Amino acid sequence: LLSLNLIPVASSDHPLSIKNNELGASDLMNFPHIVLRSTFDSGEKSAGILSGASTWSVTDFQTKKRLLLGGAGWGTMPDHLVKQEIKQGKLRRLSTRAYQSVKLDFYLVRKKDKILGPAASYLWDRIQKECIR
Repeated sequence: LLSLNLIPVASSDHPLSIKNNELGASDLMNFPHIVLRSTFDSGEKSAGILSGASTWSVTDFQTKKRLLLGGAGWGTMPDHLVKQEIKQGKLRRLSTRAYQSVKLDFYLVRKKDKILGPAASYLWDRIQKECIR
């Protein structure tokens, strides 16, 4: 369906953004890692979280973005959601090997042998047509 690029960012006046050198894991560990709480129970509770870091969990990207803009910590955001704030100098992309950018690919799948009802068929066809464009 789509791909999201998650990039590590912090407020431009955050101590992590002020450092001119590349950040290490120990630098990141000194500040809260703002993470999106997952409702998907995969058994893995720490996917995408810097091991050992203190975390603040939020339920949506808009809340996360507000906390990041307010300087409450650092975290990854989809690049398209923070492009304007980076351009305006409100957020800064963090330079770190300890926490790389991540590309997430989203897929829509279904069982071919399962017959869909009218609503699901309509939705399936609509999504396919939109994705082809």
